[in-house]
Amino acid sequence: MSIYIYQNWSRGYSELQSEKITIKNRINFYKSPNNDNDNITSQKSAKKFLKTCKNPEAWAKYAYNDKTLMFHVCKMSAHHVEAYMEVNRFHGKGNFVYFLDEHNRVFMDYWFEKQDNGKYFISQMMFFDYINGKTGDDDYTKSWQYNFTPDGNVAVIIRTKGESQEEVWNSKEPLNVSSNWEDSPEFGNWEGFFTMKRWEEGEIGAINTSKNQKKYIYKDGNRYYKDEDGNLIEDN
Repeated sequence: MSIYIYQNWSRGYSELQSEKITIKNRINFYKSPNNDNDNITSQKSAKKFLKTCKNPEAWAKYAYNDKTLMFHVCKMSAHHVEAYMEVNRFHGKGNFVYFLDEHNRVFMDYWFEKQDNGKYFISQMMFFDYINGKTGDDDYTKSWQYNFTPDGNVAVIIRTKGESQEEVWNSKEPLNVSSNWEDSPEFGNWEGFFTMKRWEEGEIGAINTSKNQKKYIYKDGNRYYKDEDGNLIEDN
């Protein structure tokens, strides 16, 4: 049985924050209007609740019932954090799940976007390729971003660190995205969101993209691609 705790995970410091620091950070976060929660009534209620909140799990239950206030869930493996989730990001629009490697770096993340049917759909997946022998969060060479739509369309964006261009591949045929869905969970029932292996062998790799590749170049804040004659065309 998986063990979950509700303390904050600090990605910047690659460490689990104490219960005291977790509550303190929530107090500071909701002390004044902020971009992550535009529900002023919920924010005022949160400030009042946090004044007497005893522990992060109590806060998590309160935020869960509110549906717009953010809290963290950490999945534990022995005595270390295996993955963590930011619940109710962007005032309730969805949940981010981050998977950690042996150096406490994020090597992959899922963005579960809440849909009109009340369920959650992975609309974005991202993972990083790190340099062998390096342990820093910024020691990656390349990143892959998969953007999914509920009808099965997929775009893959490949970025090499330090380069001003990116490759974009678009699926020619719809992908089976039934594994992208998760039901809205009861509090404490987080296992579905922390499922890392979601697709059958070869499903993701089966994206037939050979005729739908573009390379984009970034210049002066704008994105361009080259036409057949090698001319730069602004991508609007």
